[in-house]
Amino acid sequence: MHEVEEDEEEPILLSSITADADPWMVNLSIIDSSVAFKIVSGANLVVLPHTVFKDIYKDIDPPTLSKAKKPRLGPGGSPLDIMGITSLN
Repeated sequence: MHEVEEDEEEPILLSSITADADPWMVNLSIIDSSVAFKIVSGANLVVLPHTVFKDIYKDIDPPTLSKAKKPRLGPGGSPLDIMGITSLN
């Protein structure tokens, strides 16, 4: 089997949406914390502020954060300074 690595350096773009009210917001429960998320159809990733991440895992061990293989870009294409990536279920 041949592993394709061409896409590893292709950045992942974090988009932004705006609305007059909050029709795109939903509260989701992570551990025992309610976290407000802006729902974006087709989003490839969700970004949590480091303060929110620390608050969610204040009483338990947090998941391991891995180094991102692809750059993460914010709106306008500016690079995001991220602590790491993980998958939350």
